[in-house]
Amino acid sequence: MWIADHWKDYQVSEEKVDKATVIRAIAVNDRNQVSEVVTETFFVGLSDYENKDVLSIVADQNSLVGDDGIFVTGTAYDQWYLTDQMSSNGVYEPNWTTNYELTNFWKKGREAEILGNVQLFENGQETINHSQHCSGLTGTGSDQSEGWDQSSRKLYQIVR
Repeated sequence: MWIADHWKDYQVSEEKVDKATVIRAIAVNDRNQVSEVVTETFFVGLSDYENKDVLSIVADQNSLVGDDGIFVTGTAYDQWYLTDQMSSNGVYEPNWTTNYELTNFWKKGREAEILGNVQLFENGQETINHSQHCSGLTGTGSDQSEGWDQSSRKLYQIVR
């Protein structure tokens, strides 16, 4: 896997990837009463996944990787990076150690939470399904790993 040294150099891979089918549904009766949202993940025509462990996370794409998603640097950091980092010789010189707190993946608490649904499949069998109850996903990991190319993430169920 190729990782860009500079975020402006990133290019989406042309490589095809397997994709699950996710269905989110509600029921509405003749009195317009609405059920809870139910989310299910299916691996149609993907027999390679029958005996594998898979974690299915369903969430709004923009909440994950949009301009202010929890897995991207975010608008505030990008603005700082593009405007305040030009050195006298015209080269970008970002100071990650003093401005990391501007990034979305450094946020803590409710501002770092997004709603989503989680299903765990072990050996192809569903073992955990939080599809009928919203779960929380946060981009925070350990303080040492949040700015790395790969870092940990926390999953938890929100009870409100």
